[in-house]
Parts: sequence; structure tokens; C-alpha cells
Amino acid sequence: MRILRYWHAIIKEHRLFLLVASVLFFGSLVAGVLVGLLIPETAAALLEKLIQPLGEMAESLRNKPLYIRAAYIFFNNARVMIMMLVGAYLGGLIPPLVLLANGFLIGLFGSSPVMTEGIGLAGFLAALAPHGVFEIPAILLSGMFGLRIAKELWSGILGRPTETLGRVSRQILGFSPLMILLLLAAAILEIYVSARLI
Repeated sequence: MRILRYWHAIIKEHRLFLLVASVLFFGSLVAGVLVGLLIPETAAALLEKLIQPLGEMAESLRNKPLYIRAAYIFFNNARVMIMMLVGAYLGGLIPPLVLLANGFLIGLFGSSPVMTEGIGLAGFLAALAPHGVFEIPAILLSGMFGLRIAKELWSGILGRPTETLGRVSRQILGFSPLMILLLLAAAILEIYVSARLI
């Protein structure tokens, strides 16, 4: 299909930025795991601050229909994606920070006995996998575009303007249906599959 070839060509063009986004995300994920394993007290303190608002959010959604919960997760993830892309135009620091934070938190949660109690790390990963195979690529693709925009933005600021910024902005619009589909699939699977595995 033409659209698939178009998306493939865009990824190929920006593959270096996709690689950088992947290194930031998975590198911070490993760092989160190491903090959880090597400094459990620090990890527990961080998680205590994070779990409370997450617990309140989960409680507010507990009696809602499954499709409402899926919609909430979709819009929350879409907000992060939009923040990463818009933030790229505002100085370029937000995309790498979002990639680092998301990777670190996943690693921290995965290595925490509090989160894996009763299911173990293997169970946590099994629960993460169904929606993670869609959500993580969406994060990485958003990061890819965010890093590319930031690079072109700073090239212009430093006196090396290019025509790439406008073209990349148009590519984001052309690529957005794929990222929306990935986030939709992730939200549906997180509620209807992953939640039943924990």
C-alpha cells in the first residue's frame, strides 16, 4: 500500500533520530531497573510518591465502563505524545526528557517488589507486553520526530537555517494516523488484556 511505503520512507529518513530516541528510552529503562535493584530504599521512596496519584486515578475509574477507562488511557498517552512534539518547537528539551522519564519509570516499576508482588518480574513483563508492543513504538516515533524538529530548530537559531523543519512538520501530519492507531490499540489492550493479567 502507498501509505505503508510513505511511512516506511519517513522512518528510513529519520532512522538516526529513531535510534537516538531508542537509546534514550531503553537506556533510562535499564537505569530505572538498576536503581530499583541496587538502591531499593530510594526506589521505594520514589514509587510511594508516584503510586498515590496513580491509585487515586485508578480508584476514580474503577467503577467506570471499560471503554471509558480505555478512552482515558488513550487521551493521557496522546497528551504525552503531543507534549513531546509541541515541546520540540519550544526549545527541544522536552522530547529527550519525556523519553528518559518514561523509560526510567517503566524500569523502576518493573524492578519494584511493590509492583511485582505476587506476579514477579516475568508476570509484570507479560502484563506489559500486550499494550507495550504498541505504546512503546508510539513513544519512540514521537521522540524521533521531536528530536528531529529540535535539531532543525537549533540549526536555524545557530544561523544554519534549513527547509527541513517545514517538511518534517508536514510529515508529522501524514504520520499521525499511524501513531493514533498505535495509541488506540495500546489503550484497548491495556484495559481488556493487560489489566486481566495482573
